[in-house]
Amino acid sequence: IREVASKLENDSSLTSLTLTGPNVSNLPVVNMDTAGARIVAEGLKNNSVLESLRLFSYKTENSFGADGAIAFSDALKQNNTLKSLDFTYCSNIGDEGAASLGDLLKKSRSLTSLTIYDAKIGSAGAVYIANGLKSNSVLAFLSLGANHGIRDDGAVALADSLKHNRVLKTCNLSCCGISAKGAIALGRGLEQNSSVTKLRLCYGNPIGDEGAVGLARGLEHNGVLTELVLAGTSIGEVGGRALLAAMEKNTVITSLNIDKNEISETLITKIAACVSRNLSLAVAQRGKSPEGSTSASTNADPATLQIREVASKLENDSSLTSLILSGPNVCNDPVV
Repeated sequence: IREVASKLENDSSLTSLTLTGPNVSNLPVVNMDTAGARIVAEGLKNNSVLESLRLFSYKTENSFGADGAIAFSDALKQNNTLKSLDFTYCSNIGDEGAASLGDLLKKSRSLTSLTIYDAKIGSAGAVYIANGLKSNSVLAFLSLGANHGIRDDGAVALADSLKHNRVLKTCNLSCCGISAKGAIALGRGLEQNSSVTKLRLCYGNPIGDEGAVGLARGLEHNGVLTELVLAGTSIGEVGGRALLAAMEKNTVITSLNIDKNEISETLITKIAACVSRNLSLAVAQRGKSPEGSTSASTNADPATLQIREVASKLENDSSLTSLILSGPNVCNDPVV
């Protein structure tokens, strides 16, 4: 721990750091309790080169928890360099730790990416994060996946923050225990949001038909969301018809994942045709003809459309420097 802190204070070439807890076989393990977290956090205060810090798999009883998260948050209020902070499988953070991270969001002017994955955050913790988002002007990526206690109250708070926040681009709320009430609130938030382009609500969020109808209303009025993931969210024919009606009006969504639901193949084909149309429009707007390898057939299934979108980005997106493609049942990465 002291060696890590020393590097943070003295190594001018260290721009990215990953620290992993027990039970990780392919990465060096650094056991870190609350006292250790405070030592590392102290090293961050005066660091002016580190841009990415990932704390992975600190979920044993002896691993740092809320007090450690508070130490990191306090340190980063004095740090103007760190851009990405990742607490993945740090399951002792809880609502108290989330409160400190929410306060950090109010004050940070450098942090553009925050992941707090599977950290036992409940609805109260989500409220703290949401309050931080309201006044935040830099965060572009937020992942709260696998925090099953967020539920509807947390989703309602986060949805309200979307009405105020104008910079967040990606929001991951997969596996958060959100049902219809939360989905309806998110739909209303999307109506007034002008920045979020990717929203993940897949798996562990039984929003059902009622929730899908609420989201669909939001999609009818939203002009910026391009990717929506609703796989495994208990949507049936009623919700599917609502999504189809929304997609007939929406011209910007180019990726819509509704896999593992109870929607008929007929509806899926019609929805896929709308997505295909939007993808062709997007390609055309980039100056390429929708004909040829980058176009999407109106009969293509959603998976094929996703693959074509990836290929199109590789050909045309000059800012893409990193790409992760993941298979089914992954909550915190895009599924292709």
